[in-house]
Amino acid sequence: MSVEGLISLYNQIKQDTQTLDATSTQRLQKRVQKLANTAQVSFAECALLNNRNQFLTEANNEAKVRRSTKPIVLGKGKAKVISFKDLEVARAARAAKDAIKSKEKRGRKRKNTEPEASGAELEP
Repeated sequence: MSVEGLISLYNQIKQDTQTLDATSTQRLQKRVQKLANTAQVSFAECALLNNRNQFLTEANNEAKVRRSTKPIVLGKGKAKVISFKDLEVARAARAAKDAIKSKEKRGRKRKNTEPEASGAELEP
């Protein structure tokens, strides 16, 4: 039922309450029951929509985490199933390898412009 239909039903109920005879009492009871059923359906639909929105929000948040997590390659060309202990060992080895790699300087190596002073002083 739409909002306009609900307002129309409410107005009819107000009119029936002003003229209370036997027939209007029965009509009033039917309309009040219809109003109660409509409200119940409306609340149920609202609860279902809120539940669906919450589910979609959680799914979206999980997808964001998956997209933002950087995949780590533990070894080249080794697509195999391993135990958790082996996985931890491979992660530690990869972390050590990355730490060594990050310490190296990148780019072209420069020529040493200063003569080695320590070697020249030791010879005389």
